[in-house]
Amino acid sequence: MRTYALPLLLFVTQLTASQTIWFTDDFGRTDLGAAWNPTTGAWNIDNSVLTISTTDYDQLLASNYHIYGTTPFSLEVTLRGTRAGVFFNLESTNAKTISHMVRFDEKSILTGYMNADGEYTATNVFDVEKLPVDWTILRIDVDPQKKRYEVFVNGKSVGVDEHLIFGSGFVGLQGSDGTSEFRSVKITGKGENSAAGKSVKGSVVHFRHVDYVQSAGKNLAIYNPERGIMQTLDPDGRLIDESVLKMRPEPPHEIMVGDQRFAIDGKRILIMNERGTVTDSITERLVLPSCLLTDYTST
Repeated sequence: MRTYALPLLLFVTQLTASQTIWFTDDFGRTDLGAAWNPTTGAWNIDNSVLTISTTDYDQLLASNYHIYGTTPFSLEVTLRGTRAGVFFNLESTNAKTISHMVRFDEKSILTGYMNADGEYTATNVFDVEKLPVDWTILRIDVDPQKKRYEVFVNGKSVGVDEHLIFGSGFVGLQGSDGTSEFRSVKITGKGENSAAGKSVKGSVVHFRHVDYVQSAGKNLAIYNPERGIMQTLDPDGRLIDESVLKMRPEPPHEIMVGDQRFAIDGKRILIMNERGTVTDSITERLVLPSCLLTDYTST
């Protein structure tokens, strides 16, 4: 007779004494499954332990679980490895760009963020009492409204970083220059993990993620991916109307303005003449271009 161990992998919310469990995984299986995307590096599960061995830095295993950032949340990971860590508030599961990363560096913890070029900016370094060569619990308490997060090691606070640049997104696990092991992941929050509620007409709309914009006369129509709606805004950014879309619109990556062609090329916007020769480019390191818009007088 065969027996099967069922992995603990939950996406539904469960009430605890003080918080709600949003997501948990104890890796009780032999493959990553649909919950995780091995963005970079070779990640393997054996005996309920997720492992990566690498000579590279900042290798990412991205979770497909998205955090909306409308309420404080905690990311707790049981790990082992002198450079093991986590990503959170990832813009995409396909790249480490536009994200926060917290990892051990032997007896220190580095905190910071990745820009659109994939460059890491360390915003703090916190000392820890011992090397994480034994199983260690790393917890990140994130407060999107206060734009800060606190780092805990085995239940003890080691520091607060006041530089929360990105307020929402996906989470991930990180391995650098050596072997990093992970035994469990848990995400909890105050209340439900849900998108911002319906906006009131006439109110100013704030977006966390924008990947489609189109002109509507003097107004703008912007797709809100977290709510699956198109919102029309006046020149002051106030809501005129909104409507549900069944399909995500495909943003234009190339437009013509006079005799110049503008095209998105990864993290850059290329400007080309009528012969197709690149004459200039635009790069902004804290954002990735996703959509081009013209009103025929400016871009």
